[in-house]
Amino acid sequence: MARLTKKGTNEKRCHEIIASGGIKSLLTLFKASSESKELMMVSALTVVYLLPSLLDSDVQNANLSHVHMGVIECLQFLIRISRESTDIGISSCEIRTASAFAMTNLWFKVLGEKLRSSDTL
Repeated sequence: MARLTKKGTNEKRCHEIIASGGIKSLLTLFKASSESKELMMVSALTVVYLLPSLLDSDVQNANLSHVHMGVIECLQFLIRISRESTDIGISSCEIRTASAFAMTNLWFKVLGEKLRSSDTL
């Protein structure tokens, strides 16, 4: 799933996953997989790859603060785990690149919007 949603791949597939509630399922899987570092890594990385599509979709107008907090938890885990080697073929460079891209998107599209809206109050 992480490979299917990797940045720059099939945008339609990413929107289909989001529309069907897949990002919430992936966040649930991430939180429930504390026994398996590999499963946590794959689910967190998939969430991070889906984030730009989520932020660009119509779904973003809904209250998604719980999803954003889950994404931040995934990012924290990925940053921490990126210093370790894995046996599942995901490089530290890939993890850091995906995390940086997601943090940039989160900053500009969510936090930046909140800052702009608070300036008008």
